[in-house]
Amino acid sequence: MGFQKIAVLGCGNMGRAITDGMLSSGLVRPADLILADLQADRLVSYREMGCTVVADAAEACRQGDVWILGVKPQSLPQLMADLRPYCTGKLVISIAAGVSIDTIEAALPACSVVRVMPNTPLMVGKGVSAMCRGRLVREEERAFAERIFSCAGTVLWCDESLLNPITALTSSSVAYFAQLIAHMCAWAEKNGFDAFDASAVTKWVCDTAAGTAALITDREMAPADLVRTVASPGGTTQRALDVFEERKLDAIVAEAMDACLRRADELSKKA
Repeated sequence: MGFQKIAVLGCGNMGRAITDGMLSSGLVRPADLILADLQADRLVSYREMGCTVVADAAEACRQGDVWILGVKPQSLPQLMADLRPYCTGKLVISIAAGVSIDTIEAALPACSVVRVMPNTPLMVGKGVSAMCRGRLVREEERAFAERIFSCAGTVLWCDESLLNPITALTSSSVAYFAQLIAHMCAWAEKNGFDAFDASAVTKWVCDTAAGTAALITDREMAPADLVRTVASPGGTTQRALDVFEERKLDAIVAEAMDACLRRADELSKKA
């Protein structure tokens, strides 16, 4: 396919998750990867595996055919200025939140740009990555970018205008689910489960959440249908659902996600 070397610039949690996905799936060999991070000493295990590890991003990009930009958004303008001399003909994949394709194409002309909004479960191979392509991206480049993120979860292609709503739906929402689990575990501690190890209680709740998700996806059930299956009229579950209805849980969720979207829009304008 012509993509011989991949440079991963910024190896924080997401950069390492992307790297691990490519390696564990066999998409690339360690020798195909150049990892660049200012704290290169934390990447010793990758060097021992056979990856090239450097502290200088420009050095990595001179060797790389594909660049994965995993640095923080505020660091991206200076990085792109440093990389501009080497950008011609490269496939550039950015996971920097709020930095548009137009901005990257202007800073790195004559390269193909794919912008990605991954979420944190990418770290355990169960991510959801929303992807959009720039005007110069060829079909083989689009397919290769998709393969990279498919190694660690699900991929969806969308218009760039949907990336901020996607932030509210699949990215920030990881914290919504985690918050609900935390509240359920706190309730359990106050209702007799304090005798159990807290990690065990958390696992029970998480296993229930994972099982619920599997019923919806594997059995192709609509969420509302699963609610009706579990909730018998006048039963225990219905009493809990009645509280949700009285407190207008649907409105609370919508208001929270609207607030998330507004903030994403604000940050995009500043980028």
